[in-house]
Amino acid sequence: MALDGGARLGAGGPASSLTCGFDSAVARRAAALSGWIPGRLRYLGATVAEVTALRHWTLEVAADGGPGFTGPALFASVLNTPTYGSGLPVVPHARLDDHRLDLVIAGDFGRAGVLAMLPRLMAGRHLGDPRVRTQACRQVTIRSAQATVPVAADGEAVADTRQVEVVVLPAALGAVRAPTGT
Repeated sequence: MALDGGARLGAGGPASSLTCGFDSAVARRAAALSGWIPGRLRYLGATVAEVTALRHWTLEVAADGGPGFTGPALFASVLNTPTYGSGLPVVPHARLDDHRLDLVIAGDFGRAGVLAMLPRLMAGRHLGDPRVRTQACRQVTIRSAQATVPVAADGEAVADTRQVEVVVLPAALGAVRAPTGT
């Protein structure tokens, strides 16, 4: 993953998710909450708190070099897994082994819309809303036209930036397994 100016995040970038916008602000706020609060409850509390300070960003999102999305957005996220945020099924149909990323863009939601969408998101039934777009892809560029946007990778706040690029690297993450027959 590359941020503004080509700076790279980590050796291979995130393995699960990269988020820009509201969900990154929620991750930042959840990390600041007390550690004794369980994960999902911590994210829910951070979400409600972030709704009170609701922001949108004018984003330009291109996937696989083709025409994409331009306009006000609550967030744009790229996942390699079905869930993030302590188990929220953001892209329930995502597969770990398909060599693809799943892009999710939430458009223009007001406070009431965000709160109404939350139970649908928790149940994985939010993708039917016309303000929520999803697309499988191999490469995504997200630009914020007017201001920096908060970015989080694998649930950890990493930066505020104007542009980020995410590319899938099939088989780039090594895994260790026990020898068979022992």
